[in-house]
Amino acid sequence: REPTVRVVTVSHPPPLRYISVSKGGQITVWNSSLHILKTVGRRFRGWTTDAVYMDNVRKVAIATDCRDLHFVDVSTAGVFEDVHLFFRSVPTALCYWHDEQCPERSPPLLLLGDEKGGVHLMWFLNPSKGLFKNPSKKQNGPHRIFFPDLGEHSNMVSYRHIPNIHQEPINRVMFEPSTNVIMTSSESDTTSVAFVNVTVKREPYIWKISQGAKCFDYNASLQLMVTGGCDRAVRLWTRFVTTRPVATLPGHRATILDVAIYQPVGQIFSYSRDAELRVWDISSHHCLKTVRLQFPCLQPGRISEHGNFPFLLLSPPLPEDAQPHLVVGCKDYLALLNLAEHANSSVSLWDVETGRRRLQILNAHGEAELLCMALDSSHRRLITGARNGTVWNLLNGLNLHKLEPVTNSEVTRLTCLHDNKLLAVGWSQRIIQYDIADLYVRADLSWKSSGVHKSDILVVCQCSALGVVATASHDGEVILLFLQHRAGDRKLRNRGVLVSSQAGCLSFWSITGQTHTYQFYAPEQPGVRVLSLSSDQSKNTILVSGDTTGWLQIWDMSHYALDIQHKSVCERPALLQCWKAHKRGLVSVEVLEEADRLLVLTASADGSAGLWTKDGDHVGSFGQEVMWNITDAAAYQ
Repeated sequence: REPTVRVVTVSHPPPLRYISVSKGGQITVWNSSLHILKTVGRRFRGWTTDAVYMDNVRKVAIATDCRDLHFVDVSTAGVFEDVHLFFRSVPTALCYWHDEQCPERSPPLLLLGDEKGGVHLMWFLNPSKGLFKNPSKKQNGPHRIFFPDLGEHSNMVSYRHIPNIHQEPINRVMFEPSTNVIMTSSESDTTSVAFVNVTVKREPYIWKISQGAKCFDYNASLQLMVTGGCDRAVRLWTRFVTTRPVATLPGHRATILDVAIYQPVGQIFSYSRDAELRVWDISSHHCLKTVRLQFPCLQPGRISEHGNFPFLLLSPPLPEDAQPHLVVGCKDYLALLNLAEHANSSVSLWDVETGRRRLQILNAHGEAELLCMALDSSHRRLITGARNGTVWNLLNGLNLHKLEPVTNSEVTRLTCLHDNKLLAVGWSQRIIQYDIADLYVRADLSWKSSGVHKSDILVVCQCSALGVVATASHDGEVILLFLQHRAGDRKLRNRGVLVSSQAGCLSFWSITGQTHTYQFYAPEQPGVRVLSLSSDQSKNTILVSGDTTGWLQIWDMSHYALDIQHKSVCERPALLQCWKAHKRGLVSVEVLEEADRLLVLTASADGSAGLWTKDGDHVGSFGQEVMWNITDAAAYQ
């Protein structure tokens, strides 16, 4: 249960894998879906301070607070310690560089920042034969090398020490090979970030930041540095101006633990101790998105323990079949976030009967990511939500109304009531009502929702037959679905009419009469979450669920959760169909009744959307060149 200090990627030999090192020295190998392949228990004395992957020699260097440096071989299926170097000081931050294009041009370099504010440099002169000279006689276990004896390995490794760069322990170290510059940071007010040339003949660049820097990242092509720390502000700096930042980005409510520049789409990621991830636009300095990562170890009112280096950003150039993504660590949990291309905030209207696109609205919310949509009761107007709401005419794509934003926070869900009434929920933690019949749509705050939810409201769902609305926030269930046919039937409305999902567990709730629940775990594999739910609302005979692995399940609901129970019942309904609909998570599923048959619409995090029969026949993917005819079953069975 120790926090993960560092996660590294291993791409050779394929496939892509991750290796995480815990504070106590446990090494875990994961596949690309974050399923554990191998775990090697604690082998080192002391606590891990940092780890780095040396990809050209297939080793992981692991530093500890007992002045040890362990070189672990990961070239084969086994994981074993190759060399144990007893160092002269405590290494607190590591960095490794080698020339991938022309290895013979420059020897690989391992940089170690230490607890005294200095940097140690080790050039490996003959890496193809090994990092150090082979021992003269056979040793049990790893090759042990004591620092005073490092001179005996001078034909294999060259060593230098640059002392007193900082007055505090170094917490980050980077290397810029084109300029031969070492970049380090610390929590010192007077030497927060330092850029020092390897030759030490040029005057260093020193940035002074109040309360120092806990983390930084640098991009050479943009000449941009980003810092974060205890004062909870993200700062952008240019390469040669140390006196003032280009921009200061407030918003975090806890210490910033890590930052990363994602150049392909011009964005910055920042992560704070309260498990909040923010996405910033480099050009406009606006916060594009805030993600509250709901790690299972988080407890209300308590700050969870983190390792020193929560981020692993995998960006182009990428290994074969790899997608850009960000891995974030919190205690002994890892979160994997796939990085999409730059959001263009577009809406497309498709004909289900043929797969033809009828209408496209570009830049519906400018550069802001479009987060949710809802149709009004007439199905002639579409309401979209980002940081504000907009009403569109679906006949011609004209913008009809703008909804007055309550706060500059994201709208996560919309639902339309009768009489042109619209409800919006989101990070404001309140229910906002609008009357979309008005020309300028003002926010109505008459719902007494303030303080009901203690976290962001992620979903809202209405049941017109019962006259109720259900909301769910980030600190509880995040999907809700009302079974409308049951709710409208006098005999069934006090049975299980509301379905909620927390992680992969589906629960059926009675909200009138005697409260009872049925629940079952829907995905086929452990550790998978249900992202989307739908049902045939005219009869509620089936329930469709989609999960994070792209699998879709169809369940028999005709008799499920209809008996009154005095305690929770854990049993699965009959599984009618199950298939993998997309490569990545199913963010939306919807049951359609078209041409006297049931169809299932799916939309995935991979950007694709498809149409299926309830038996799993693929009708087609929206956007494909060949149109389909929904009435001609022979064409797609």
